[in-house]
Amino acid sequence: MYRPLTFVVSSVMSMLAASALLLGACVNDTASLYEPCAAGTIDCDGTCVDTASDVANCGDCGVTCGSGETCDAGACGIDCGDETRCDGVCVDTESDPNNCGSCGNTCDTGKVCGNGDCLDTCPSGTTECGASCVDVMTDEDHCGGCDAACAVGESCTGAMCYPESCRVLLEADPSLVTGLYVVDPDGTGGEAPFEAACDMSTDGGGWFQLQLEQSDSLLMAQNTPVNGWSKCADDSAKHFDWITEVDVVSDAEGTLDQEFDLSYLNPQTGIAYTAGQVDAIRSAIEELSITTRMVANTVDDDNGDWQNTMMSGHEVYIQGASMTWTLLTPGNDGECGGSTGVPIAGSEAGYYLWHSSAAGSVVDGTTGLTNADLTGLAIGELLPYKARLVVQTGGGVAFGFEKEVLLVR
Repeated sequence: MYRPLTFVVSSVMSMLAASALLLGACVNDTASLYEPCAAGTIDCDGTCVDTASDVANCGDCGVTCGSGETCDAGACGIDCGDETRCDGVCVDTESDPNNCGSCGNTCDTGKVCGNGDCLDTCPSGTTECGASCVDVMTDEDHCGGCDAACAVGESCTGAMCYPESCRVLLEADPSLVTGLYVVDPDGTGGEAPFEAACDMSTDGGGWFQLQLEQSDSLLMAQNTPVNGWSKCADDSAKHFDWITEVDVVSDAEGTLDQEFDLSYLNPQTGIAYTAGQVDAIRSAIEELSITTRMVANTVDDDNGDWQNTMMSGHEVYIQGASMTWTLLTPGNDGECGGSTGVPIAGSEAGYYLWHSSAAGSVVDGTTGLTNADLTGLAIGELLPYKARLVVQTGGGVAFGFEKEVLLVR
């Protein structure tokens, strides 16, 4: 960014002279009065940017790349992932005879491209397809054999093409119905294809179906509850379709602070997805269904912060792909039972309903909802690894999803 240099004037004449100098400099000689941006960057609306790589100023100020594009050498283009963009096209420089090892490096006639080098014969473990040396076990353009290309959205694993998600399946064949399908969400990421439950009808379809295996455990009350969450007069499990308030387990021993490792079931088979399979699903999703939002419930939100040793309150935390704890009950000093724990007439527990969008994330109830301006859940938090329930005084908390079967895509 250009930064004005400091100068001092001591008379009317010098002020006029300085003004004239400043005006002239702005038009003809900015560099004489302003410190320039670092080499390789230019000033765009007061910010020094590298137009060779900035997607909002690609090649020049204000030139914005489209969704899914990157800025390379000042030009917008598709994001090639593990491949290399050569003249606007994604290529595999390990096997492309016209871009072997680097863009524009063409192999001579009779040579093949393998492992980024022009060779006489293909290396062991690869197959010669044209002038390219490919692994037909994983190559999406030559899956199982030369020129046997997978469809868009499919990956090649074990010489077979598999769809990456339920959504890809439905886009390829809109007549598909809800059921079990073999998918490979992480492609060549290491997890083998597996059987997943797909919902092909709800809200446009194409959803992975999962069920939180520990649902019945993620409900907690401290001291003998007078109802499900101990303090509130009109409690009910209205945002959970799989429990009632009487299902909450109480503990009369005092403070409760429990951490749960979460796992997920395939609801159509009742068999748990492996940790690797859930990780693969995480890599392929970006949306939680508005009908199966994540729910955190509290009866006494005292603005506690377990992470910073502020131990009051009744809080719910989750840990997702970021491996940091996210507070799901961000209210401030709300309570339905009063200081003695006697329920206030008409009081109701506070519910925080979390969606992958800010618009879909809302609060409900009468407890602890101040300062609860919710944002959308980050993509990496949609299927959390852990949940932590903290109850410091009489009352309780709960965690789960609105529906027993949750939907992500």
